Amino acid sequence: MLNLSYLLKAYTGNLISIDCRALSVQGLRYLLLFICFIFLQNKIFSQSNEGTDFWFTFLQHRDQPNNRVCMITSKYNASGIIEFPAIGWSQNINIAANTVQIITIPPEAEMLSDESVDETAVHVVTDVPSSVYIHQYHQFRSDASLVLPVPALGNNYYIMSYTPYEDQGELFPSEFAIVAVEDETDIEITTAANTQAGKLKSDKWKITLNKGQTYQVHGAGVDDDLTGTFVSAQKPIAIFSGNRWVQVPRGCGNRDNLLEQMPPIDSWGRDFVMVPTKNTTNDIFRILTATDNTVIEIYDKGNVLNQTLNLNKGNWRELRMDANARYVKSSQPILVAQFLVGGECNGHSKSGGSNSLGIGDPSMVLLNSVEQYRDTVTLYNSPYEQIIENYINIVMKAQDTSTFQLDGLPLKNYNAQFQTVGPKDNFAYAQIDVNSGPHTLIGGGCGVIAIAYGYGQAESYAYGGGANFTKINNLPLPDGGCLNDSIHFKSGLPENRYTVDWDFRNGIHSSLHNVTQVFNQLGTFPVTLKYTNLCLDKTDSITKDIFITLRRDLVASGDTTVCVGDSVFLYATDKINATYNWTGPNQFTSIEENPIIAGIALNQQGIYKVTGVLKGCASYPKEVKVDVKENPVPDLGRDTFFCTETGFITLNPGSFTRYVWQDGSGSFNYLVQKQGLYFVQVENEYNCVGYDSIFVSYKCPVSIFIPNAFSPNGDNINDFFRPVINNAITYKLEIFDRWGNLIFINNDPETGWNGRFNEQPMNSGVFVYVIQYSGYDEHGVLHQYVKSGDVTLIR
Repeated sequence: MLNLSYLLKAYTGNLISIDCRALSVQGLRYLLLFICFIFLQNKIFSQSNEGTDFWFTFLQHRDQPNNRVCMITSKYNASGIIEFPAIGWSQNINIAANTVQIITIPPEAEMLSDESVDETAVHVVTDVPSSVYIHQYHQFRSDASLVLPVPALGNNYYIMSYTPYEDQGELFPSEFAIVAVEDETDIEITTAANTQAGKLKSDKWKITLNKGQTYQVHGAGVDDDLTGTFVSAQKPIAIFSGNRWVQVPRGCGNRDNLLEQMPPIDSWGRDFVMVPTKNTTNDIFRILTATDNTVIEIYDKGNVLNQTLNLNKGNWRELRMDANARYVKSSQPILVAQFLVGGECNGHSKSGGSNSLGIGDPSMVLLNSVEQYRDTVTLYNSPYEQIIENYINIVMKAQDTSTFQLDGLPLKNYNAQFQTVGPKDNFAYAQIDVNSGPHTLIGGGCGVIAIAYGYGQAESYAYGGGANFTKINNLPLPDGGCLNDSIHFKSGLPENRYTVDWDFRNGIHSSLHNVTQVFNQLGTFPVTLKYTNLCLDKTDSITKDIFITLRRDLVASGDTTVCVGDSVFLYATDKINATYNWTGPNQFTSIEENPIIAGIALNQQGIYKVTGVLKGCASYPKEVKVDVKENPVPDLGRDTFFCTETGFITLNPGSFTRYVWQDGSGSFNYLVQKQGLYFVQVENEYNCVGYDSIFVSYKCPVSIFIPNAFSPNGDNINDFFRPVINNAITYKLEIFDRWGNLIFINNDPETGWNGRFNEQPMNSGVFVYVIQYSGYDEHGVLHQYVKSGDVTLIR
């Protein structure tokens, strides 16, 4: 039964004892309305699949091209932007409350690479909490996924996928993709199967991704299921997993692509309700654990034990279940996936159960633990691709079913009813027929969890409709702190779901979710957090040793002056095992001990601060001043030309402290005496370097003198008709007689006409010349010239 006293305490800060027997019926009604009002006013703080910052990509689909859409919805009027940084694409987001905006995503967002760094990530930013879903489809092949906001991401993941499929020799593999949401994210992958790029089962390898970069892995063969692959990173990452095209189960004729975002291990649960899909006779479930010696019990209705599983970390078990709901209880956190069975094998009730229309297709959805209830779920039932049936499965506490509403109406308005399951039938579930489009689900008391799914002819989709993704398996207790400092302890748990008891020993306790404690002695002190899930009436605890140390100085790099484009090497030294926090201009942050700022810019100059943190105790901060100087800018001017007939050119790059020319000389100017490429490196007073170059061409203007007569009589005076031409680039002389016959041609300006044709002297007379030549004018511009006239031959 829900403890009203503790629920009121979560919001008032005081434990209020309520004797319900002393209240009238109307008084109880007002009390319950007041509690519901409190829950609805505070629901946003426990809904962590809602957010304002999202990253996603699409797995490689069977078909290219295919369709990719992003569906964004919110309980509020929302605005923002969706962008694809790699190609410069973006689109504005404008959503009215409780509606959906559907945005088509460019095809470049689909990953086609294999084990190489790519840039296919799409980024969504909204001004108020929103929910984001993606759908990828083509003809009879589609699937969809919820997208988790950045705060719900984690560092450690296991992959859930399915057995690959092969058709006529073509492999359709198991696959997953990693999306980095921060720069310099180091990632280690331990594969559970052979990969297409040549990694063997159990191989480990490391990659580094920057924000918006992606990395996809494919299984190598038809038996290489990547389920159980472990991915770990030192910064949060997003992972999407599935199959390119697959049968579920293997051997069932229908095939489809699978797509689902993986939740981090931190948010896995231990209690689940497995609800069958509506109008079918069976579903496939997979259960995967991250911990050795995990004991999993599966109960039928009436708390009858169906079976017990014992799994070690990274191992999984596949179960084919009939159309009855079951309760799952595990000793350690687990990941549970539900797979919709293909239409030939799912026993869909259409057409009298024969399923002659082939209703349904494979799809994958990850189930939410009942430990991650939400007060309100906003989801979207998709009409893509050729979907003709839409459903929502919900799970909530049996005692809260009267508070449930779907789009403002109670369940009875949808011709559906709750059925119970679990210990003492304390959980209730329902399978609801709905129309495509956005839906809002509200569950009072402990809340509700949901999945959305749909069927068409040889078609389906499914995805989680939203849940709390509180990191219940990795509560953020501090490592320690400094002597006599205030140390902040935060449970990280939704305050309306849990009560807490901090035990600091020496009789010091606190029931606040956020509490400050001061330690006045050095040493190691155990702190225990006991927390109770009010909805499940389940208590757990965690104990951690808190280290109290003295604050200290650290050594950091000295002030420095650098030039634009230089790399700045910052360094700090603290105690062994210390971590580091650097901050600086232009929103610079780093957790590296010795970060490097490559290609520094002017807006990055200023004060950089560093602290070392050892077991929660920060050192005294150190400051490093980085002064960035502009590089000198020599100016040799534009490429030019010169002619020795008119003089030489002197190059002058400007006034600087040092010069180095292409020949190693160091004068402040340079005399150009021949054609060529000239360059200079200069330095200013800060030893910053600048460069410039210029190409100087030799271009003297062309000139020509053409005589009008010559006398080829052997006296060595005017024996040749030879125009005088200087600086020509090309030259051609042609001589014609009075009848237009060509009698002489020559391309050498040094050789003239001797007055002969075929070795025979020509008689005196008038002849026509045509001279074609090219050369530069006085501005260095190349021209083609033609000169013609007559010349007199005198004997």
